[in-house]
Amino acid sequence: ETLKSAWEAVVPAVRFRGPGSGTDGDPLTRAINRPWSSALETAILLADRDGSVDPRLLELFEEVLALEGEDAELGRAIIATRLPWIRLVAPEWFADNEDQLIGNRAPDGLGELTFVTYLEWGRPETTLLTEQRERVIDSLKGSKAEFALRHLLHGLAWGVEGFSPADVAGILAGYPELFSEAARTL
Repeated sequence: ETLKSAWEAVVPAVRFRGPGSGTDGDPLTRAINRPWSSALETAILLADRDGSVDPRLLELFEEVLALEGEDAELGRAIIATRLPWIRLVAPEWFADNEDQLIGNRAPDGLGELTFVTYLEWGRPETTLLTEQRERVIDSLKGSKAEFALRHLLHGLAWGVEGFSPADVAGILAGYPELFSEAARTL
């Protein structure tokens, strides 16, 4: 009964975009200061149940993925930090929506924004490192290269396939400044 009441409150809160927060900064910083995107975070907490996910959350995610502009950035920032969890508890949904979520089917470069937000704020995880290896490598070219490097080095440290010392050295050979940073980090 309490869970039902919580969902009855949180779903409309996520759907009501309301006024902006007036906060500057990256999408996640702006997102946590907006009532609707904070409600999305609450929905994630409500949906996490015994290794599965409440389908109401996946419906909300699909609505967020259809948004445009600033609202899309903010909603995706909240989702981005939970990519490993989403991949774990809803692998079919993740596979079905991957290109819309972090790939080229997302409008206006929002897939890339979602992925680099994950690299910056999310925890490295072996399954995502393996499956998204090329995206991690591609992100070494962008403004969030330091965060991509962090994930790359986790793959190396954890012995993830495709992240052997020879693989990582080969990947970083084209990025001397990142190679030096990796050496300092290790």
